[in-house]
Amino acid sequence: MILAAKLSLVALSLAIAAWAGRIFGHRGAGVVSGLPMIVGPLIGLLLIDLSAERVARICITTQINVPACVAYIVSYSWLCRRLDWWRSSLAAAVVFFAMSALIQGVPASDWIKVPASLAIIAIAPK
Repeated sequence: MILAAKLSLVALSLAIAAWAGRIFGHRGAGVVSGLPMIVGPLIGLLLIDLSAERVARICITTQINVPACVAYIVSYSWLCRRLDWWRSSLAAAVVFFAMSALIQGVPASDWIKVPASLAIIAIAPK
């Protein structure tokens, strides 16, 4: 039952983001995708299955990997100009996993990694 609810929320969030993208363009889809109303219920469902400490660790790790997400988006958009979509997706995924491994391997506390990941958003290409 919980798995069905999780999958339904993900599908609903994708449908809402796609709708916002058609009406308001890429920025609208991006805003809707990042809203807490999408992530909040998913975190709530995780809390049903997992301990609060584990969910907090998942949230922190997700935040720390923002630079890897930015690297994926930038590399995918750059590669799409040169390759077809599936090669661009594959290459961008390699970039994401390499960047994520690099970030996770940095010997620093979360108190340093989280603000650094937020700073990446400010300096990312627009």
